[in-house]
Amino acid sequence: MAWGSLGALGGTQSKTANQASLALTTIAAAEAGNVAVIIVACDNAGTVDGDEGAVTSISDSAGGNTWSKALEFAYTEAGAQAGAVCSVWYSKLTNQINSGGTITANFSNSASRDATACSAWEFSIGAGNVVTVEASNSLATNSTTLGSLDATTPNAEFLRIRAAAVEAAVAQIPYVATDGTWTIITANGTTGGGAASNMMGGGEFKISTATGAASTLSYTGTNDKDAASVYVALKEGAAPSGWGPLLGLQNNRLVVDA
Repeated sequence: MAWGSLGALGGTQSKTANQASLALTTIAAAEAGNVAVIIVACDNAGTVDGDEGAVTSISDSAGGNTWSKALEFAYTEAGAQAGAVCSVWYSKLTNQINSGGTITANFSNSASRDATACSAWEFSIGAGNVVTVEASNSLATNSTTLGSLDATTPNAEFLRIRAAAVEAAVAQIPYVATDGTWTIITANGTTGGGAASNMMGGGEFKISTATGAASTLSYTGTNDKDAASVYVALKEGAAPSGWGPLLGLQNNRLVVDA
């Protein structure tokens, strides 16, 4: 068993007041048995750093797939819409999402979600295996860089994802990978007006066997930007003996297809 990269599923952005959701149209089919990961960036609604529940759920046009939150982090600057939220979700797909289908991020507090962006990627794992979050970390920055971020794990193979939501215009894209061992998950972002009225989001991933792999993901801009970053190490493993198909973790509980 081993993780494998299958490619981009697409991305989108929206600068529209009072967004209740953001739908990404897929540019490739995501087959049943594979793992889809989506990175969502949006304005913050709360005033305290942490998981504010900005993304309440992920849904898709295929239906019947269970999406689990890997990690969400809001950097608020102590004011609503003053910072950014980064949220990463994944699904071990039960049903194929066809090319031209949709993956939708659903938001809480829609009155605060005026700038949003998302990107998705598809990965393969061994047949019948399941996905869990082994380790995670988050970081708030307000500088010309996104800073270094890592998560400590056992010495085994993991899919490591570093994602960032930045309160900046699309002119700051593309994101730049840490080095040649990391792969960029294409960023998307809004434009028009000042940087503070916009949002861009994306990230990078690395499949490696190690106890850690520091990410220094960056972007092309040189000005100070409010940014929220998350880092997750996803583990592939066999389902527990005697259980039905194990789909993932939802709100820190195992989700089983009975």
